[in-house]
Amino acid sequence: MALYPAPSLGHRNHPAYEDAAKSGLLHLISMNLTDIPAPALRLSSLVRLDLGFNAIVDLTPEVSQLANLQELWLNGNPLRMLPKELEHCRRLEMLDLRDTQLEVLPFELGRLERLHEVDMRGAPLNEHLRRYVGDTEGLIGYLAYSDKLEGLKVELFDKISAGIYREVADSELGKLIIPQLVEAVSLVFRDLDEYRGMVRNSDRLFPPDLKTVVVPERAASKVRHEYIEMKADNERRRAETARKGHGAHGKTTKRTGPRERKALTSMTT
Repeated sequence: MALYPAPSLGHRNHPAYEDAAKSGLLHLISMNLTDIPAPALRLSSLVRLDLGFNAIVDLTPEVSQLANLQELWLNGNPLRMLPKELEHCRRLEMLDLRDTQLEVLPFELGRLERLHEVDMRGAPLNEHLRRYVGDTEGLIGYLAYSDKLEGLKVELFDKISAGIYREVADSELGKLIIPQLVEAVSLVFRDLDEYRGMVRNSDRLFPPDLKTVVVPERAASKVRHEYIEMKADNERRRAETARKGHGAHGKTTKRTGPRERKALTSMTT
C-alpha cells in the first residue's frame, strides 16, 4: 500500500490517483485531510476509499459521485455528520465509522441494499443507534423503518396543511400546532401500514378545529382511538358484505332436485 505526501494531493495527475484509476483502490491515511480531495471524486471506478485517521468533520455530499464505491473507511476522524447523499453509492457494502464523533446516522442509509457491514465501535452514538453496534442487519432495518416513517410524516403534514387545516396552516397557530400534532401522532402510530391508513383518512380522523388542540398528545390519542374504531367498523362491514355475498352465491348454486331436472329435460327435448 503506497502512502503519498499531502501537499500535492490536490493535483489530479498525482501518482495516487493514477494508481487508483487502475486498481480501484485509494488509501489516503493520516494526511490531515479535512475532506475528500476533489481529484478523488472524479475516480468513477473507485471501489475502496480509505480516509482513516484524518481531520474530516463533515464529509462532502459529493461523495455520491463515487457510484461504484464498495468500501468507505472513515475510522479515526472527528466526523460528526454523514451526508444523506451517501445513499447514491448504491454498491456500498462496508462502512467503517470506528472512533468517530458520530451520534446519528442519516436514515437514507437504510436504502443501501448491499450494505452488510457498518462498524460503529467507539463512536458516541445516541441511544437508538447504540443498540445496533455489531448488528448491521438490525441497524439497516431500523434506518429503513425510520426513513419510511419520516416520509409518511412529511406526507401527513402536507396533506392536513393543504386539507383540513388549509385556512390556518400559515397562521401562527398553524405553524406552532400542526408540526407538534404530526410528531405526537407519529408516536402512537408505529406500524407503517396503519400510519398510511391514518394519512389516507386524516380529514375524517383529525379534529376539525385546530384551536381545540390544547395538548397535542391528547389529540393524537383521540386520533388513534378514532382510527381503531373506523378500522373495526370497516371490518364489520366487509364481514357483513361477505356474508350477504355468500348467501346470494348459495342461492344461485343450489343443487338441482328431481323436479328441476325433469323440467330441464322436457325443455331440451
